[in-house]
Amino acid sequence: PSLIAPVVARAPRVVRPAARAAGEAAPTLRVYTGADEPFTQFDVSKLGTRTDPGFAGRGAYTTTDPKQAARWGRHVMEVEIPSDAKLLRIRNVSELSDKHGLKALTPEELALPQSQLRPIYAKNINDFTDRMIAEGYDGVEWTMALAGKPRTQYVLFKPEKYTFTPIGRGAPARPTVPPTTAAR
Repeated sequence: PSLIAPVVARAPRVVRPAARAAGEAAPTLRVYTGADEPFTQFDVSKLGTRTDPGFAGRGAYTTTDPKQAARWGRHVMEVEIPSDAKLLRIRNVSELSDKHGLKALTPEELALPQSQLRPIYAKNINDFTDRMIAEGYDGVEWTMALAGKPRTQYVLFKPEKYTFTPIGRGAPARPTVPPTTAAR
């Protein structure tokens, strides 16, 4: 934190619909995601089954960089976000707890084993996502520096309403961990 600039609470920055003529299609933003298998419709029952519950809300994590999406899975899918989507714009994910009501984990919770911590964290993320959807948000947008380059990422809270188009292959399959090793 800067010692010079005062901390000022700001209203959330929201992506607003672009003005357009009647009947004109809304411009879109192309983003990408990676997955183990190609798909055209997002299966919401699989949310959080391969990774964690998410750090910016429950939904499909996408990026403007197809190379980054290729590192997330063997297959890369493209999806278009309409310009009239209401996205909460943040500078970093700590803003979600600092400014937007995502319940932060307590020091006591952080000391718990992963098996006990995960359901608490998942509940916090789900509660936050449900509240954002109730407030009319379609997702979250943030830009971070990866390998020295800015990368914009999006969480789409309701990915089942979008059509995904497989466009290529990404990273090779991750090796499966034998059950005896995973039980540790």
